[in-house]
Amino acid sequence: MEEIRESRSGRTRRNLAGEASFVSFAPTALQDISIEWSDDLVRNVAEAEFALGQLTGSFSALSAEQQAEMVEVAIASEAESSWKLAEGREIGMPAGLVLDSPSITAPAIESPFTFFGGSPFGAPAPLDDIDLREIDDLAAAFRYALKPFDDLPLSRRLLENTHYLMTQSPRYEKRYPGEFRRSPNWISGPDSTLATARFVPPVEEDMIEAFSQLEHFIHKDSDLPVLARIALTHYQFEVVHPFIDGNGRIGRILTVLMLLEARQIPAPILPLSDVLRERAMGYYGAIEAVELDGDFEGWIRFFVNVIREAATRAQAKIESETGEV
Repeated sequence: MEEIRESRSGRTRRNLAGEASFVSFAPTALQDISIEWSDDLVRNVAEAEFALGQLTGSFSALSAEQQAEMVEVAIASEAESSWKLAEGREIGMPAGLVLDSPSITAPAIESPFTFFGGSPFGAPAPLDDIDLREIDDLAAAFRYALKPFDDLPLSRRLLENTHYLMTQSPRYEKRYPGEFRRSPNWISGPDSTLATARFVPPVEEDMIEAFSQLEHFIHKDSDLPVLARIALTHYQFEVVHPFIDGNGRIGRILTVLMLLEARQIPAPILPLSDVLRERAMGYYGAIEAVELDGDFEGWIRFFVNVIREAATRAQAKIESETGEV
């Protein structure tokens, strides 16, 4: 493979030759990225930390029964919002925008802007039986992933198991449920190929190396603020794109797991995907800005503000249901 471009965020490589030639991306290991901390960025992280602290305090004051009920409702709601975000449902995107063709043989379901997408946007269709099953499967996968980390720590195996449980509907039969991909996928318009795609995630050998580096980053002690580390992990997972389909949904579950492991939230009660659905253009645009311009700082700012907003909404829900002000 010939290296053809290198930037702060990674490098592009040319694969194969002749008419089969295509360019893929290999991200820089997060361990090698130095973040420039402006006063504004420090404040954004601190505000998100404060909001999470407030949420933890309010949740801890609930009875065990109230806590259990809130968690169950939050898991179901997060699954539905994450699925709708992945499908491009009700997120205010222009009709006809494309999205993700993850392999030569199977178009994607994963959805977004120019970056990670799946189906054309337009007026949301009513949910059919398969849609509802997929939402239920995603909720079941989320519950599985939330089992005590002593049983199975954050790892490739945990994410593969979660992915398998999430992809039980007939739509995923040929999309390697529970397995990392072994072929390239790409992100671009509906008529694109590997050769003409806007973005091709790492090919298999680069993907395996990049994910190994990401696992190391997740588990290694770091001087970075916890929320910045979690934001960077979410970005990197989406760029590595280890599954043929479902990367956004698994990436959002990974974010919640990291927040729990770092004791930033007391339970899986953040309406993360709900906020991201409202900010879908910003979400995919901020990811793309890192890949194109190396704007890691802009991505951290965007993501911690999403976490802050999600914490504020969860806090408001507790107050509305308990009568607190």
